[in-house]
Amino acid sequence: MIPHDPLGPCDSLDERNAIAFTDLHAGAAQARRKSAMRVRSLAAPTLILAVVAPALAHDGHRHGEDCVPPAVRAMVRAAVEANRAKLGLPKPPIVWGDPHDPAFDGGVDGGIAGGDGDGGLAGEPMYRFYPMAGNNASDFMNGGFVDLDPSPGFHDWKCRPFAYDQHEGTDSTIRSFAEQFIGVPVFAARDGTVVYVNDGLPDTHTQGGFLGNVVFIDHGDGFESQYWHLKKDSITVSLGQPVIAGQQIAMVGSSGNSFGPHLHFQTMKNGPSGWEVYEPFHGPCRPGPSDFLNQGPLDSESLFLFDFGITRTNLFDLPNPWYEPWPLPTDPQIAVTDEEVVFWWFVWNFPPNCQIRVKFIRPDGSIADDAIWNWGNPELFRAFSNWFAWDVDWLGPMVGTWRLVFELNGQLMIDAPFEMVNTIDPGFNRAPQPIGASFDPPVPQPSDVIFCRVMTQPAKEDLDWDVVRYRYVWKVGSQVVRDVTTAAHSDAIPRNSAARGALLRCTVTPSDGKANSPSVSISVPIGGLLGDFNSDGRVNGNDLGTLLGQWGSCAGCSADFNGDGHVDGNDLGSLLGAWTG
Repeated sequence: MIPHDPLGPCDSLDERNAIAFTDLHAGAAQARRKSAMRVRSLAAPTLILAVVAPALAHDGHRHGEDCVPPAVRAMVRAAVEANRAKLGLPKPPIVWGDPHDPAFDGGVDGGIAGGDGDGGLAGEPMYRFYPMAGNNASDFMNGGFVDLDPSPGFHDWKCRPFAYDQHEGTDSTIRSFAEQFIGVPVFAARDGTVVYVNDGLPDTHTQGGFLGNVVFIDHGDGFESQYWHLKKDSITVSLGQPVIAGQQIAMVGSSGNSFGPHLHFQTMKNGPSGWEVYEPFHGPCRPGPSDFLNQGPLDSESLFLFDFGITRTNLFDLPNPWYEPWPLPTDPQIAVTDEEVVFWWFVWNFPPNCQIRVKFIRPDGSIADDAIWNWGNPELFRAFSNWFAWDVDWLGPMVGTWRLVFELNGQLMIDAPFEMVNTIDPGFNRAPQPIGASFDPPVPQPSDVIFCRVMTQPAKEDLDWDVVRYRYVWKVGSQVVRDVTTAAHSDAIPRNSAARGALLRCTVTPSDGKANSPSVSISVPIGGLLGDFNSDGRVNGNDLGTLLGQWGSCAGCSADFNGDGHVDGNDLGSLLGAWTG
């Protein structure tokens, strides 16, 4: 049996952890291969494995973090309503249908839905972006959704078991506390007013807790967004503060009733019977148009490698259980005298009866081992983490660059080089791998929340397996509008950060904390047409007049296209080059 949480009867029998210590054999090989596993099976009521350990799921929780006694929920809602009255906010309109559905017939009492300038108009998607830095199915993952099954069972918007009983939001998991410590921003999903804030509580929970650090934003149209489990002292907004879409409000943490670092993003609707949970994802079990402008990239059923590392350390020797989300050890070199070479990995959507293949290739190209076996799992594991250890002596120690090839069901997870040396060099370090970058949307408008997305190889960003952080410097002309270092594969600036016709530049610099890799800088004219200051779709004499009006020393001016702090002949040349007449 799984021990019950003191907050209430919220344990889910479909979730298990196990630790297995096994000897595996591939052909005549007699290698000693140690494995340990942490798993959350969203479909399996039981797992046939060795020893059952305390229930901890790798997607950030064991059960719903909103699983608190009804009295606590009522207390928080009462506090929100008291705050609304204190702030003098109007009574929220009652929403009878979905005002963001094109078929919406105006069923709102006491107000008009949307109209706040951030895309919340009737007939348009509620959310134009997901309110978190990073890229889904890369450095974060939307692992669990709202439970739409009113019975004790559970299913998500796509009728899958990617939820758990009574879950009320979307859980977006980051890799570990290592990324949390560096920082992963959370953004306001829409314009609104902050109606509830709680901060200052511990943020590295792995066994649940109470409430945590949260922000609630009222959007003035009968909808409210909630952001749970935030990093301690990271909240940048205060009660009653107006916020705009894309504004950073906090960072991802593991505070409150949480079991690992993740954002719980929840939408509430003020329906005829009061505030109720609203699922913005749409599919077979939630018919209608999506409330996200682009829902597709926010969901993944594909098998992919989420995290990986190579180390000399046996993970059973760690002070914390290896399956908890504390940073795991990594080493850039393995000594020929080491007992073992260990590698750990974390994947999403581990398929049933998964075939595992591990191949070690020596520096001379010969095969040290090519092991294939079937894991024998009867169901898909939504989130699955494991580690294996190979005896160095058995592999045949050889100085040079080795390759570790790891496959699942014939799909390459990683082809990882590692160095084997006679003597460990404690100063050995390689900078992160080169990156690319792109804007999202690719042709941003002034009203867009604009993302700068890093293009890299997930889990292979740094060949020493260090956690990479990225410095994002955003400029409009020569003016820096945001400068932040995070562990996320993207960053964003709020809507209306740049005027039409201005040149936006994002410069990204990767670092492992010891060495930087080359920066990548990308730029784009806002509105798609450099110098179209009056938004008429042309660059002509009117825009020339705007440029001449800013002539001279003018740091941050929209006509300072090359970012040198002056509007001069260089910028005039750029405008004339874009001239349409």
